[in-house]
Amino acid sequence: MLIAALSCDLTRVASVMLAPSRSPIAMSWIGLQEAHHLLSHNQDLPALININKFYAAEIAKIIADLKAIPEGAGSMFDNTLLVWCNELGLGWSHTHDHIPFMLAGSAGGYFKTGQLVTAANGTAQNDLFISICQAMGLGDVKTFGNPKYCKGPLPGLVA
Repeated sequence: MLIAALSCDLTRVASVMLAPSRSPIAMSWIGLQEAHHLLSHNQDLPALININKFYAAEIAKIIADLKAIPEGAGSMFDNTLLVWCNELGLGWSHTHDHIPFMLAGSAGGYFKTGQLVTAANGTAQNDLFISICQAMGLGDVKTFGNPKYCKGPLPGLVA
């Protein structure tokens, strides 16, 4: 539905939540019998790796679908920015440091692709969101959320 809505230009922004943060889901289809939330608190790393592999495969399917839709001189993927994230750095301790984000697509060439960017310690995710706002044409956006946690767009992202 998401891909169809984007390709028909019914929307240009969408959000998909594959599971709630305190997921009670036992992913039996990948061989797990305990809930994701419990597995994270038990620090069951092999199970957590399998869960993340499942999610990565779902993201890869979305990317493949976007690449299959011609748009302009390229594909819909070329003109899209997909943001995949977790709300915690480490689920078992509920940390808010070192939260991984993955950006896929270049937002029409705005972002450099094929790179790993490690933000400096103390960088708030607000700065990533400022970068995304500016990529979407909101160049005058200088803060996102609480201005106390904003330094400006993240360096190293723009093409």
